[in-house]
Amino acid sequence: MRNPYYFLHGNLVFGRGPKDVWAAYRLIGQSYTGLALAGKLELKEQLEGFAYAVATDFQLIRASREWSVDQYVERALAVARGDERLTAEFERVTEGHRELLAGERVVRPEILLLVRLGAPRYGASNSERLGDLFDELAAALRLRRAEGMGRKSLAQLRPLEARLFDRVTEYMPCERARSGEVATLIRSAYTRGVGEPRVDPNWQPQALIVDDEGGFEPYGHDLLRLHDCPVEIAARSLVVHSEAGVGHQAALVVGALPDETRFPGPAAELMFASLELDFPVDAVLACETIPNRLAEKLAKKRLVDADQQAKEEGFGEHGPAPATLERTSAAREALQRLGGSDRAPLLRSALTVVVGAPDAEELERRIDRLRDSFRGVELYRPSGDQHRLFMGAMPAQPHPTPEYKMHLLPEQVGAMVPTAISHAGTEIGPLLGFTLTGSRQPVLFDIAAAARENRPPTVLLTGSLGSGKTATMQLLLYLAFLSGARCVDIDPKGHGDHAWLALPEVAERTERITLGEGERFAGLLDPFRIAPQGAQKQVAMSFLFALLPEPIPPEWRTEITRAVNAIAERERGCVGDMLLELGHGGESGKQTATAIEVHLGAGIAQLGFGRSVGHGPEVGDAQVTALEIRNLNLPEAGTARGEMEDDERIAQSVLRLIAAYARRLCETDEREHAVYALDEAWALLGDSQGAALMRRLSRMGRSLRITPILASQIVGDTKELEPLVGNYFSFHVETDEEAARALRLLRLDPDDEALRQRLMSSSFRRGDCFFRDFDGRVVPLHVELGEDLLAALRPDHDPLEEPQPSDAPPAASPDDNGGGPFVELEDEFDLLPLIEGPDEVA
Repeated sequence: MRNPYYFLHGNLVFGRGPKDVWAAYRLIGQSYTGLALAGKLELKEQLEGFAYAVATDFQLIRASREWSVDQYVERALAVARGDERLTAEFERVTEGHRELLAGERVVRPEILLLVRLGAPRYGASNSERLGDLFDELAAALRLRRAEGMGRKSLAQLRPLEARLFDRVTEYMPCERARSGEVATLIRSAYTRGVGEPRVDPNWQPQALIVDDEGGFEPYGHDLLRLHDCPVEIAARSLVVHSEAGVGHQAALVVGALPDETRFPGPAAELMFASLELDFPVDAVLACETIPNRLAEKLAKKRLVDADQQAKEEGFGEHGPAPATLERTSAAREALQRLGGSDRAPLLRSALTVVVGAPDAEELERRIDRLRDSFRGVELYRPSGDQHRLFMGAMPAQPHPTPEYKMHLLPEQVGAMVPTAISHAGTEIGPLLGFTLTGSRQPVLFDIAAAARENRPPTVLLTGSLGSGKTATMQLLLYLAFLSGARCVDIDPKGHGDHAWLALPEVAERTERITLGEGERFAGLLDPFRIAPQGAQKQVAMSFLFALLPEPIPPEWRTEITRAVNAIAERERGCVGDMLLELGHGGESGKQTATAIEVHLGAGIAQLGFGRSVGHGPEVGDAQVTALEIRNLNLPEAGTARGEMEDDERIAQSVLRLIAAYARRLCETDEREHAVYALDEAWALLGDSQGAALMRRLSRMGRSLRITPILASQIVGDTKELEPLVGNYFSFHVETDEEAARALRLLRLDPDDEALRQRLMSSSFRRGDCFFRDFDGRVVPLHVELGEDLLAALRPDHDPLEEPQPSDAPPAASPDDNGGGPFVELEDEFDLLPLIEGPDEVA
């Protein structure tokens, strides 16, 4: 066979020769499932804007890579940092996930953009076309001169590629692809449907230096070796013999698009919604840019032809045919659109989808399912062109069948949303659950990843009672424990219902502390003792001001601030020392000290009253510390501070001390990851003082590799919370206001009625949530607890019932039933029939 590639260098792909140069970029997939209308429009407009601005040919490849369960187990163990016994338990849990994943066929998209360096081929001059033909002939006859490439020519390409890279990144997040990635993509075409290819990680194409000025001639044989798989060509399929096995493949070409399509909707999202299947499908969109001036000439010529046909038919007895009138109207609309102020180009495009399977029968079944998924769009399976289409679906290759090309506008290409993805989570880590989409993507979650990558470490879970947030919090704690993390579990209700602590492997490494009224733990939570250096003033004043009923006299606030500042300057201090300091401040200070001492003297507030330096027992030697608080009478969720009773106000302030104390217990070793979890965290997040404390703890947690996990019935001020939260789980809520606040934290549209109703719907069952990871990807998720934790939480009932397939929402947009939001896409303006035939401009 003729080598389809001349050379690969960095992210440059040389196709038919040294002048056929393409730059390869790996596009970063962006979460799409669950996005509101505004978010989907923004994603569409990214590619649309690029298609307007690029002014040359480009190719989009969305290749499906099979997700390996064996690799999952192997890579999940990479996050385990515990001792031998913990690692063995962690391995046992991940092996249980292997059974859970055994029946799943998971594919993940890999998105590559290739852009031609230089002018588009369409509209090239006759001399340029003749030169291209000569180069192709020279290559075929091996007459190409050895000095056809060199360091000088590569140096000339670098600034062109740099400008192109800037242009791409202006519209879409991307990274430069490496030659090894392009080689892997080529190899994976031969193993499509039967496995993943084996590619030498050190592979690089070789070349022979032919002169002293750096001229070189590519060997070519190492590029041919990428195609070292026998291919049997049948009329409408291929049989490929690769190292992964014998695969059966077929290439199909998308036919004419509907005259009217809705976006968002599967009829427009041809490179996302239609490919959300449980088997690998590769989609390749090849676009030749027709500059606006040439596109207008084509439209004018077709308008003249349409008017002439209508005029001739008008002499007949019945006048022009309806189809002729429609053709004339469409030609006028097309000319008007192309003559607009935006000077839109036309994109002469072809969309090819290639599917593979281990046998011929399975191939036909997959093709039938693929055709069903392209709702209202015909897929053609050309006879005799299968191998040409197979080769044309490779990087930097032209589409080989001009009869299937169609003329599209940039907005139609953008509406295909090839960068849309439906998965989230970390690349490695234990299994957390499955997306509630048709493809049921597994979601992995390494809880230490955010702190390790210097991202906001806080994990927030919100939802109504019984929605599954506490069970999910315990799952996160259990997985963190198995990975070797130091864990502090705070149970403000004191009911002892955090059942993960009863698991045998956890119980033997747990230190339980029950806090309550009495002298035993008095002073254990003294703010001067537990607060990190630099945060003592804020923690102490927050605690003391919360103790006193409103309104607090201004002179008392002044005295408290003065005394706290004085004690914080000392190397060691306590609240008892602060009261003595207040006593030295005159009559006002003495009154303030008396009032504080009265509120500190009894009840749960004694936890914050240290009467001497170092008072209180030392705890925290075990891997897990469980803090249970008795008689902590927290107010009802959403209660304003002015409406709280004295004991409720004091309970809220004590809870803040407990959060700071948990943070201190996690500081034992900065090299190791630590986690602290707080249920009923809304008491921390409900006002500015609590949010300020969480901001400080979050910043320190990022530098010290400490991850807070907060579970709350309600969502606080989203403006305060948003920069603190790295990973967010939003479970079922009861009110429209709560749903809107949750959507803001998810970075979705709070005004989207469909999304608000879904969060409040009874079908959004226990364990169902929206999950946003620290990269901003959002997916609907069902949490899988695992057998061990499930048995401990509810021996006779699964609190997070396994969703039935019929309950899983479709992978497509929320408007599939016609009831969701949509915008009308401009139709093709009948450009397909309008510009059929030769492309030359008269």
